[in-house]
Amino acid sequence: MKVWKRTLCLALVLLTVLPLLFACKKKGDTDGDGSKEDSVTTLAPAGDELPDTDWMGRTFRVLGRDGGAYTMFTNFEIYSESVSKEVVPNAVWERNNALKEKYNFDISQKLEKDVAGKAQLGYAAGEDNYDLVLYQITKVQAHAQTGYLADLNLVPYLNFDKDCWNAYANKQLTMVGKLYYTVSDFLLSDKNRTYINVYNRELARQENLGYLEDLVTAGKWTLEEAKRLSTLVTKEVNGDNKHTEEDAFGLVMDSYNAFVAFSYGGGLRLSSINKEGEVALNKVTTKTADIISKVIDLTCNTEQAMFCNDYNNWSIANEVFYAERALISTTFPSVFETSLKEKCEFDFGILPFPKYDENQTNYYTIPDSTNSVLFAIPVANQDLNFAGFCLEALSEASTETTLNAFYEVKCKLQDSYDLRCAQMLDLIFANVVYDVVLVGDFGGLASLLKSDLPSKKMNLYASMHKVRSSAAQVEIDKLINDYTAR
Repeated sequence: MKVWKRTLCLALVLLTVLPLLFACKKKGDTDGDGSKEDSVTTLAPAGDELPDTDWMGRTFRVLGRDGGAYTMFTNFEIYSESVSKEVVPNAVWERNNALKEKYNFDISQKLEKDVAGKAQLGYAAGEDNYDLVLYQITKVQAHAQTGYLADLNLVPYLNFDKDCWNAYANKQLTMVGKLYYTVSDFLLSDKNRTYINVYNRELARQENLGYLEDLVTAGKWTLEEAKRLSTLVTKEVNGDNKHTEEDAFGLVMDSYNAFVAFSYGGGLRLSSINKEGEVALNKVTTKTADIISKVIDLTCNTEQAMFCNDYNNWSIANEVFYAERALISTTFPSVFETSLKEKCEFDFGILPFPKYDENQTNYYTIPDSTNSVLFAIPVANQDLNFAGFCLEALSEASTETTLNAFYEVKCKLQDSYDLRCAQMLDLIFANVVYDVVLVGDFGGLASLLKSDLPSKKMNLYASMHKVRSSAAQVEIDKLINDYTAR
């Protein structure tokens, strides 16, 4: 019965994504007459601003991350060696070959465990080693401020008006008119490491909670409602009258970073970009304090919620969820690939992060505030024309190829349980928040959310923010001066 249900649901999802799949036709495709098709994707024109240029076999050099044993941290969107049975690697291979056919440039990748460290060695030596660097999100701001990175607004051929560029991210990451790092449809690792929630539908049914997705679509998925539902499923299981990892939880979380995701989901922001284009620290308000109180109430009550940090076991949250002893688990799309599909012996659904209250318009999420990715072009690059052309071509070509394969096919069709999951993913990815102070951890304000508050499990936000905001402002002023000077 369960297999039949899943098959039916996937068929419904397929009906929604088939038009997108056929938007990316292959060379030799016909309208159903059975004629031969090629393996190379035919790309739509790369944009009016990209001339039909022959780059004479030059190589676009990309530096990305090797996650080692942590495969979810490895950049997978750059290069694929050959045709693959897996949808995303195959799309990467086809896209790269199509670009080579159209513009005659190759794409190479070099993967390093310490991308920022490797890049800095080259920058310090004045070497032109890479055309594009894919940075761990916590490492990029220092290099931008040091002057190692090119202002993307000045790079030829980049057209941020095109749909392949994330206008929302660009707006949030532009300071004093300068944009040193961002994302586009080419980048997939950022999407793979964006926070989502999954929940156990069978536990929800046992408590007569219905489909929690219905709360989301009705605008009623709030921090208070998440707390109420989490409390309902919290139970003593092993009979020792102590709440341990062997008992049932309402909410389990990968790390203290989940505290940031819940806070930003509720509308908290450490900073904003003012009308002068400068980073401005947001003040602590009554609402801000209440957001933190609600997040602490939901996430820091050890009787009904669990952080992996508190157990010194980074997989404990997943273990409890797979054992059907948790209603909700914070996670990432990358977990679908590594374990979720194989280990869940039950129906699961996907949820965004709850809103502050029903008056909040949108549901928000953030990239993994430690291991997500942003890209940049080194200022040492000696041919920004070539670097900009290739990045623009890659970004435009990726929308209907690799992004489509990753998001519409893999995430929404292959990894999702049903159509409801696919709809929730659309809601989640509609509003991914980037915050410069969160990226750069100015004055330790990001650490306040990423470690201090969830470890102390007390609402000390106002007092600790007051102490750290002065140092943060000094760092922000220096950033503005450094950027303005260039």
